[in-house]
Amino acid sequence: MSVELWFRTSKAGVLLGLQNAELGSTPTNWNPSLLVDSDGLLRGHLWNAGGSAGAIKSRDKVTDNDWHHVVLMGSGTGQSLYLDGIKLGTVAGAAKPESVDHTYLGAGYSSTPWDTGTAGTRYFSGQLAEAAFYGKELDEQTVATHFRARTRLVSGGGDHYQGAVLSAAPAQRSSQLA
Repeated sequence: MSVELWFRTSKAGVLLGLQNAELGSTPTNWNPSLLVDSDGLLRGHLWNAGGSAGAIKSRDKVTDNDWHHVVLMGSGTGQSLYLDGIKLGTVAGAAKPESVDHTYLGAGYSSTPWDTGTAGTRYFSGQLAEAAFYGKELDEQTVATHFRARTRLVSGGGDHYQGAVLSAAPAQRSSQLA
């Protein structure tokens, strides 16, 4: 499985939370699968079949208010985390499917082992875009292609669009109206 999304923020918070209780209550089973920790680093982790291994972390802060593309993948052999088209790392061991009732984008329960903060519900403060869930792993080429496609649209001052939009609506011909 794979989860992919774009985000931008200047603060810590959960991007994708899985848990067995509604937001605001204390779950007995939770996984803040994607989050920005109190140090501004991106962390990604799914449950492992053989027990919980450490999260894959970014080396650089993502709390810069720039758009970032993240993909977290899990399979029968391990997990991988990508940030802005680059693989940050892998964790060996089969990813265990979650069996919880609630999945949240932009919120979730977290605790000290996950993000060094006290236990509680964390809300994402920023923007999320183009979230997608896949029933398969995306290959490295697909991750890079998704990153490059979006980056072309959001980079620059928009000068490359100048002259591309000529009017608000296509011209109508009288023969089309008859």
